[in-house]
Amino acid sequence: MIRAMKKKYTLSEDGFVGYWYPSDLHKGMAVIVFPGSGADHELTKKGSRFLRKAGWSCLLVGFAGWDGLPEDPVLTPVEYAERAVNVLKGAGYGKIAMYGILA
Repeated sequence: MIRAMKKKYTLSEDGFVGYWYPSDLHKGMAVIVFPGSGADHELTKKGSRFLRKAGWSCLLVGFAGWDGLPEDPVLTPVEYAERAVNVLKGAGYGKIAMYGILA
C-alpha cells in the first residue's frame, strides 16, 4: 500500500533536501533524480520532465546549493541518497531507480 508523501523534504526535518512529484501510472515504483553540479531545483525539474511525462513518480534530491546545502557537492554526504531511498520504502515504494547527471 502506498502512503502519502510530503511535497518538500528539508535538511532539518528529513536529513536531505528533496521535492516529490507523484504519478499514479507506475504503482509502487519511483525514480530518485540527482541533478548535475550547479543545477537548481527548477533546472532539475525541467531536466526530469521526460520521466514525469512517462508516468514515473520522481523524488528530486538536491546535493549542492539547494536550500542550505553546501555549494561544493563533495561536502554533501552520500547518506542523502540512503535517506531518500528510506523515505520511499517507508511510503510503500518497492522498486526504486536512480537517475542523475555527472557534470
